[in-house]
Amino acid sequence: MDNSVQRILEDRFDEREVKQRQGSFGKTLSYLEGHSVIRRLNEAFNRDWGFIILHREFNELADQVIVHGRITVGDVVKDAVGSVKVKRHKE
Repeated sequence: MDNSVQRILEDRFDEREVKQRQGSFGKTLSYLEGHSVIRRLNEAFNRDWGFIILHREFNELADQVIVHGRITVGDVVKDAVGSVKVKRHKE
């Protein structure tokens, strides 16, 4: 990987971009919103990258959403699967 690309990817995000939310068991989780990550990837790869959702499903028994996604940069392809429990509000 080019040193300038690596430097861009490893640079810390501005503290205003790091958001927080309540997680399970009373833990506070830090996260980045999608637009912050997209901006960083566009800067590092000159907009030459892509992301697609290959599969998504709702597991009613576990009350969770499961997503299989793929990111592609040049000829490098990485897949990942993630899930999240559905939060329901009375209103």
